Amino acid sequence: LKDEFYALRAFGVYQVELSEPLVEQIIELTKSDPHPDVRSAAVERLIETQDPQYANVFEQVLETEESADVKGMAYQGLGALYVANGDVSKLSFFEEHWSKIEQYDALTFLGAYAELLTQADTPKILESAKKLKEVALTDSSIFRRFGATNAINTLHAHLYQLAEDA
Repeated sequence: LKDEFYALRAFGVYQVELSEPLVEQIIELTKSDPHPDVRSAAVERLIETQDPQYANVFEQVLETEESADVKGMAYQGLGALYVANGDVSKLSFFEEHWSKIEQYDALTFLGAYAELLTQADTPKILESAKKLKEVALTDSSIFRRFGATNAINTLHAHLYQLAEDA
């Protein structure tokens, strides 16, 4: 984790067992490593734990990070925590931030949004589907358009299953 070569530090992030004091070193890497690949790897490793205690780390990354890749990973982390907790009050987080997500991260982020939406009531799902439709039809990013289309598909399948089960 302290090697001079960034690729070895990033590799090390994935190899260590997440126990004290190594967790503190991983958290420190999210904030201060000079290379974005290492910071991104450190955030990703914390995401794997699905531990809500790291939400503040992800939030801090979003406030201070310049790299879009690292920020994208932090968005993924918060999104995964919100889905894991089933907290539909956090749907607005996704809606407020999906325009900031780039490239492949948009697919995962919008997929997590759809997954969380399946835990909401039907009127909320339909309201949100309209927002996703707007993204799918007009967004400048092909990744967000595809992610929104896929999210609509997920919601359609969910609503269809609810109707079948009724």
